[in-house]
Amino acid sequence: MTKAENRAAAKAYHKERMRKIDEEAEVERVKSDLAELDRLRRYLIFGTQAPLRQPREAAGRH
Repeated sequence: MTKAENRAAAKAYHKERMRKIDEEAEVERVKSDLAELDRLRRYLIFGTQAPLRQPREAAGRH
């Protein structure tokens, strides 16, 4: 394998790896959003039985 081919292969590998990492992060964000929406839905349907979490930004300000 020539130096140019090796460089191209490394670049393609890195690009695919970063795409996979981004995809996994997006899956986690979607799971988190769905869980938050479920908590909100339960709160709205059942009242105060399912308390809402504070937003992440406000949680650390106490």
